[in-house]
Amino acid sequence: MMQKSEFHITQMSSCERSAFIAYENNPAPLWSNFLFVSVPLTVTFKVIGPDHPITASVGEDALLPCHLSPSMSAQEMEVRWFRSKFSEPVHLYQNGKDQADQQIPDYQGRTELLKEGIVNGSVVLRIRNISPSDYGQFNCFFRSRNFYEDAVLELKVAGLGSTPRIAIDSYQSGGIHMVCESAGWYPEPEMQWRDLRGQHLPSLTEKITQHDNGLFEAQISIIVTETSSQDLSCSVRNSHLDPGKKSVVYIAGWCSSKPHSSVAVYILLVVVALLTFTASYLFWKQHKAKEVKVTLDPETAHPRLKLSDDKTTVTWESKHQALPDNPERFDQVFCVLGSEGFSSGRIYWEVEGMGRIWAIGVARESVRRKGPISFTPEEGIWGIEQSRNCYSLLTTPECPLPMSESPVKVRIYVHYEKEEVAFFNPDNADRIATLTASFRGEKIFPFFWVCSHLTLRGNWGGEGEGGELFLTLTHVTNIPASSFGTDAEPQHSQLCHWQSLTVRVTHALMVGSGDSSPSPSPLLLGSSDCLSHCRDLIPILKDALSQRCRGGTR
Repeated sequence: MMQKSEFHITQMSSCERSAFIAYENNPAPLWSNFLFVSVPLTVTFKVIGPDHPITASVGEDALLPCHLSPSMSAQEMEVRWFRSKFSEPVHLYQNGKDQADQQIPDYQGRTELLKEGIVNGSVVLRIRNISPSDYGQFNCFFRSRNFYEDAVLELKVAGLGSTPRIAIDSYQSGGIHMVCESAGWYPEPEMQWRDLRGQHLPSLTEKITQHDNGLFEAQISIIVTETSSQDLSCSVRNSHLDPGKKSVVYIAGWCSSKPHSSVAVYILLVVVALLTFTASYLFWKQHKAKEVKVTLDPETAHPRLKLSDDKTTVTWESKHQALPDNPERFDQVFCVLGSEGFSSGRIYWEVEGMGRIWAIGVARESVRRKGPISFTPEEGIWGIEQSRNCYSLLTTPECPLPMSESPVKVRIYVHYEKEEVAFFNPDNADRIATLTASFRGEKIFPFFWVCSHLTLRGNWGGEGEGGELFLTLTHVTNIPASSFGTDAEPQHSQLCHWQSLTVRVTHALMVGSGDSSPSPSPLLLGSSDCLSHCRDLIPILKDALSQRCRGGTR
């Protein structure tokens, strides 16, 4: 019969507990009365994450690190990253490998668990192509056979938007209505006008729009008058990025406060554009993009555009090809789109060997294909245009681009998340232009317009007037006014210099009592120092050329 029972429990090692149960019922040696029972020890640990929020830019990668303390191998553990629900893993490592089929759809193909330090309990989750929806908390969870712990990390998403673009909207009574806009920001940015002393200037209007991709677009406006501060800046920033971005416009004097002072408005617009382009160029140089192979989509090509067999070359032809009038095809304007569309990332392609009349850029997938089309952002097109060495931005209104030489190639950059389109000369790295776009979450496609009309002939005159206007576009440089002779200069002639394009007009207005014989007189049109009738002809000539080419078969 057992006379005495004792239980002695002591820790034998850091990995197990041993229970000693002694039964003293005979004079046998003490050690023969012990029964050894081994019980596994629960190994505890902590999961440590960063003690501060991690900030990542839209479109970039985010790295979320966490590790075990004390240091130990996690190769045989489960490592789970999740957000609000444990059952919906962002990334799952289990049974010694990644379980990609367990991920929620939003993160499939976007994550990678970096395991270089997993033998010491250290892992890093890489999330690619960060978007505003990634903003918030992530849980880093470790589980061994009999213990688990997690840590919470905070990810802040910052969208560094486009350089503010300052443009002249209209001339209003008493001043110029100027608009500043910038897109691609997250979270919602702050936008302000300031004078060059840093004093805040109240905005006339303020508008913030959040697009389907989660990014914000900001727009403010102001009226600049003769008596107001004429040197001002437009700045935009958000709380997660410092500094923000700023554009400055310098208004060197006030030409006139009368509504007809359109020349001053025109010059101001060009100065603003150049300042904005410079800032945008510096931004683009800091952001590399991947080159993509662009081929042309024959289903979209106008019947007068002939594509090469490899679909990399387009040529305008006078013969109308017999092609099906499918919904994707342009039927009046000589346009064609690229075969592949893009809805994310940073990409670029090059266009080479262009003719004398063309437009290139990008277009939204929803761009109209039937009927006449205006090449404007409102239509969903962002690009540049050339007409016989005269370059302009496809904006509203069109903005002339001063070019020292005609590029043989043009490189087109697109940053989808920041909604920016930039044009460069790849041979000398010169910036041509940068445009702020509004993609609205749609796919965008490379856009091409080709027109070979170099000479126009048509009627010109008001009601009851006759006559013809023959327009021959000729590139003329360094023409001295004296070469035309002061005495011999006809009544309707005027010498002007307008960017790099000079237009020679054979003017044959019928005057008086039915004199129908044309009396040609040379007229060279150009810049802001033209007389009023000369200046008024510029939009007429530009519109005539554009309508002739863009009107297709007209």
